[in-house]
Amino acid sequence: KHFNWPRSSTFNLLGTLASRGYLYEPRARGGYYPSPLWSSLLQQIERAEPIPDQLRALLHALVERTGETAVLAATSGTYAMFIAAVESPHAIRYTAPTGKLIPLHVTATGRALLSLLSPADRAGVLRRATFERYTPTTLMSVAAVEKEIQRSLQRGWFEGAAEYTLDLGGVA
Repeated sequence: KHFNWPRSSTFNLLGTLASRGYLYEPRARGGYYPSPLWSSLLQQIERAEPIPDQLRALLHALVERTGETAVLAATSGTYAMFIAAVESPHAIRYTAPTGKLIPLHVTATGRALLSLLSPADRAGVLRRATFERYTPTTLMSVAAVEKEIQRSLQRGWFEGAAEYTLDLGGVA
């Protein structure tokens, strides 16, 4: 119901995951729950493709020098996904949970990632983007995003000015 998926497809998917040990159903029609097998799978993935120690050290160094939260993100379709974060030591801070998805075009981090794509790939991503107004400063067109990317490349750094979250700025 949550994903609005067809019941038959969902039943088959849940059945497969349960038969392979990834889900369990404590009582009939009581809902499925993830099994500890997920934790084991995640540990295997982390061991196979760990985030390099140098990148983790860089995140910690950025937090120490700035006092702000530092995030490592990767492109995932039209989103930036946080794959590692070190939060600021301050009581009031930006929290950046691993796995969080943010539209690429509305943050400094996202636009920095977009700038690394070829012009054709970037145009393709921006064509698929949803230009929703999150705040009064949200960039609302492909042209506006491209202009900001070019300005940032000339400047040597990317800036986000409360375009996704009010009162939140970012540098990438």
